[in-house]
Amino acid sequence: MVNTGGIRETKDKLDALNVQANAFKLPVGTVIASLLKPSEFAKAVGDPDTFDVTKSRWTLADGKSVSGTRWAALRANASVPNLCGVFLRGKNNSKRPDVKELELGDFASDTVGPHKHYVRYYDPNAPEAQVGASILWDGGKRFTVRPNDDFVQGVPTSEALPETSPKNITVNYFIKIND
Repeated sequence: MVNTGGIRETKDKLDALNVQANAFKLPVGTVIASLLKPSEFAKAVGDPDTFDVTKSRWTLADGKSVSGTRWAALRANASVPNLCGVFLRGKNNSKRPDVKELELGDFASDTVGPHKHYVRYYDPNAPEAQVGASILWDGGKRFTVRPNDDFVQGVPTSEALPETSPKNITVNYFIKIND
């Protein structure tokens, strides 16, 4: 006599595990930030050591063509986005009128919006500044100000870096391209 109760119990456990596994299945197009190198990431997710569009499920989001993948089929044969050296930005989805609406995957260049830098002249050795006093500003340029007046000026310094960015940690971004 076959113990169908034990078989049924095992099948129910397997079904429950399958439901749990599918709940954590990430869809194609998902982007993950990782501190792993591409070869380490491929190994960790069970992908081949060498990238293969037919077998790899994940790839570095570096702008490469992935023709023949599920990603390419969903995106009219588009390459994966090049996320190297950029920050990710949440899609606005018409939620904030002061934020530009971009399409998913669009690249936005560096921009500096309108702003001012206010500097007040202050000399601790001269409690009352004199009209025409000079401030030595970055780069050796001089600007004249009146006492206690704000003035607006921005001058790039010779030590300026080629980008403006907040404190950050460098990561690799990987994108899922196949199931």
